Amino acid sequence: MKSLLFRVDRGTFIHLTSAAEAGSESALDALRELWGYGQADEIRCWLCSTVVGRPIIGLIFPDLDPEILCGVALCGSCAALPNVEKFDRAFEALRASERTLH
Repeated sequence: MKSLLFRVDRGTFIHLTSAAEAGSESALDALRELWGYGQADEIRCWLCSTVVGRPIIGLIFPDLDPEILCGVALCGSCAALPNVEKFDRAFEALRASERTLH
């Protein structure tokens, strides 16, 4: 079981999202890959480590680099948190994960 975190260029993500909404299967496949569909491992919530069900509820937020977006998977309970709390906890978890990498 692992947490899902992806970083993607802001323009690329916006393009993929728009194309998928317009019916592009290749864009939809690219988004599914970003969100971990097709992974054999269970994905856990970025905020509380609970196993996330399908479809994945995602949270998109800016990285420190304004041209990059981060995406994380959330469980239903964490997705229901007020936005301020949800984003604050997501940023704190991101900072903590980056500290462990350095």
